[in-house]
Amino acid sequence: MKKVSVLVHNTLFYDSRVLKTATSLSKKYKVEIICLYDDEVDFSGKNYNFEIKRLKIESKKLGKGLFINLIKFFEFMYKSLAIIKRSDFVHANDLPMLPIAVLSKLFGRKKVIYDAHEWEIEQGPTSRLKVFIGWLVERTFIGFADKYICAGYMTRKQYAKVYGVDKFEVVLNVPNFTSVKQHNYFQKKFNIENDRKLFLFSGLFTGGRDLENITKTFCENKDGIDLILLGFGPMVEEMKVLAKDHSNIHYHPAVPPENVIDIASSADFGIAGGEPGICFSFDNMLPNKFFTYFMAELPIVCPSLPEMERIIRKYDIGTIYHPKESGSLIAAIKEIINHNVDDFKISLKRCKEDINWENQEKKIYKVYSS
Repeated sequence: MKKVSVLVHNTLFYDSRVLKTATSLSKKYKVEIICLYDDEVDFSGKNYNFEIKRLKIESKKLGKGLFINLIKFFEFMYKSLAIIKRSDFVHANDLPMLPIAVLSKLFGRKKVIYDAHEWEIEQGPTSRLKVFIGWLVERTFIGFADKYICAGYMTRKQYAKVYGVDKFEVVLNVPNFTSVKQHNYFQKKFNIENDRKLFLFSGLFTGGRDLENITKTFCENKDGIDLILLGFGPMVEEMKVLAKDHSNIHYHPAVPPENVIDIASSADFGIAGGEPGICFSFDNMLPNKFFTYFMAELPIVCPSLPEMERIIRKYDIGTIYHPKESGSLIAAIKEIINHNVDDFKISLKRCKEDINWENQEKKIYKVYSS
């Protein structure tokens, strides 16, 4: 059986895309994931059909800073290359792993799969210098990859435009197909009356998600609508304060990825926030929460960002708001509440039957077999 080494420069625990990819590949190949070690991450009790090799980075003790970060990266590179010498495929998740995967070709004939989870050189607000360095690294190594995967159609167009690489297979980071049963978990937990409509914001509490606009809208409009904030991140303390000060806003800590869809299904609607004009990746985001919502069969209030809007309009599974227009969000909320629920349910079932991990898995097999 051929061997696949999957490289990822994080602790893996919350990286659902890498875990799903490895699970799919393990049905046909011997798979190992090489990731960072963290004392606080515990994989005991997890049953995977692949091996997880967590690398302790001793230079982490040196602290932070550009030079120190380079030392830590080269230590990760050295330890990774020692492991993947005998692999047949090296699957590089994100740009930092691409040079390691390409260098592994020096140790025998290997095929390198570059999996760009977004437009890698500009994942968020950053300096022109960092963008240039990212572009230089990606431009240097991208041509040495054998196969290419990305997570969105606009991203594929961008790679073709900037580097002339038009061979990317789009693999969406969507959950496995999941059947759900509506229940009242949130109503019970937060003692919410049954006649109120629950809107769920799930995911990372950080900038670029239009959280200020979303929470402000619910602070100012309390008649019959509640906001559930499910997640973690830099703005979590702000979210807790809002939940304490406003009776229709409720904070729930993050839950393991395998439990999100079931819990989400106890809401009535999902809100997929986003802010245009920050950078390419933000403008063309397809966040995990977006896929969670339609897999949980929640109609979605969605910002006017092209990748999400394309799916919303194609399947008719929600409403669109314009983050920079005052009053647009509350108008979209009222519109979705007044829409025929049964029509939404039919559309959502059709959407999740088309867009699920089982169908994305077939694309991964196509990449590896061609």
